[in-house]
Amino acid sequence: VSEYNDDIFGYMREREVKMTPDSDYIERQPEMTWKSRALMIEWLVMEHKNLDLLPETLYLCTNL
Repeated sequence: VSEYNDDIFGYMREREVKMTPDSDYIERQPEMTWKSRALMIEWLVMEHKNLDLLPETLYLCTNL
């Protein structure tokens, strides 16, 4: 397995770069602000806890 480490980590790094959202997406949406995003994420975290969902669900939801 150790012989594949470089390939695996290389692939994961490529996916991370490709899947990272644009840092200026808030500025391109006039109806959205950083404060409204923070409030939405706070609500999502509370609902995530209430529904006892998997950590991956919250990560995917907030990464959009």
